[in-house]
Amino acid sequence: MKVKQQIINFYQILKELPDNEEYNVEGIRNRVSMKADNLLFTLDNKGNQGIDIDAKIFSFLSFVKGYDMPRFEDNYYLFTKEDLDREYKALGDIESLNGNEIDC
Repeated sequence: MKVKQQIINFYQILKELPDNEEYNVEGIRNRVSMKADNLLFTLDNKGNQGIDIDAKIFSFLSFVKGYDMPRFEDNYYLFTKEDLDREYKALGDIESLNGNEIDC
């Protein structure tokens, strides 16, 4: 699967989840977060091999990686769909980003 498709999949999955879901280490948010972390690791290695990858891709994946973090005071999630939308829109045109066609 290409990086751009992974990004779109992460966005769509997280967008469908409720904002007030309680923290659950076995939950979907946690699984998406771990997948984003693995993809960041893979892309970082490719970047070290001289492959050009747009910083916006790293930024969005880093956000998704941290999207699973709960608030300490109430055990609800810190990030909302508005935050997710903002970060996704910051990507701009995914097709134009360097590294969007990398297989992962």
